Amino acid sequence: MIDGLNNYLDEKGIASVMDLVGRSVPKYTDWGNLDLNYKVVAKINNDKCIHCNKCYISCEDTSHQCIDRLTDENGNSILKVREEDCVGCNLCSIVCPVDGAIDMIEQPSDTALTWNERQALISGGLQSGQKLINKKN
Repeated sequence: MIDGLNNYLDEKGIASVMDLVGRSVPKYTDWGNLDLNYKVVAKINNDKCIHCNKCYISCEDTSHQCIDRLTDENGNSILKVREEDCVGCNLCSIVCPVDGAIDMIEQPSDTALTWNERQALISGGLQSGQKLINKKN
């Protein structure tokens, strides 16, 4: 473990493990403040893909079955993520043995809505909720 940690620090250009302490604290928030409309989906780069199908198998067996095995116009086998079904679990990227073959891409949203704001909308009625959504646009 020590060798692995030292290798990680060297790879990232970090002098000491103490330089990592507390770096995530500014990103911490209560779950009720998280954006419900935030969405990340997997994108497979078929130019880098070695077609081991680990992403397909892991998604098919343990996730949302959103990776399709297709054939391109040249008859080559390709993998494609159905973005509307992908929940951004990142499992495909984790099992992929090739760096850069699968990227997690943020999908833009027109509105941001937290759980706390959603609850306020529900308790305050639709009219006040529409005002809140309009303020964000």
